[in-house]
Amino acid sequence: MPDTSVSIRLGTVADYPRAHAVIAETFAFHQQAVPDFFQESDSPPPTLATIEALLEDVAGAWFLAEHEEAVIGFVTVQLRPPVQEPYLVPERRALVQNLGMLSAWRGQGIGRTLMEAAEAWARQQGATRLVLNVWEFNTGALSFYESLGYNAFSRNMWKAL
Repeated sequence: MPDTSVSIRLGTVADYPRAHAVIAETFAFHQQAVPDFFQESDSPPPTLATIEALLEDVAGAWFLAEHEEAVIGFVTVQLRPPVQEPYLVPERRALVQNLGMLSAWRGQGIGRTLMEAAEAWARQQGATRLVLNVWEFNTGALSFYESLGYNAFSRNMWKAL
């Protein structure tokens, strides 16, 4: 059960500086795990420009988890137009672009509540499926998403040349 002192709300561009600690910690985890892909940056994802574009587009949302006015977690979600290929089912999908949580707050049900907010928003927008990408090294996130009912359907692979 989530901590009752934590609230979930739609974020605004003005909230971006308050979310920086979560964004930076989430990116540092990824950068340390895959340094040959992620380089150190003063503008970790999601960047301010990304949040601005997401919120300017009526097909995007940024949910924040807050405790005592501090942002402790977030999720970004964006509606995708139906794919117009004759071989694909023309369904409306939404994409979770980023999910971040301060490590001190993990395991308390807050990430689950953020994902529920993203799912509810996607349903309200007419999406029939919510998709996301997760890095193979991130076993905690893999287990978390699987516990929410997400299933792998594709795999990205790479080879250094």
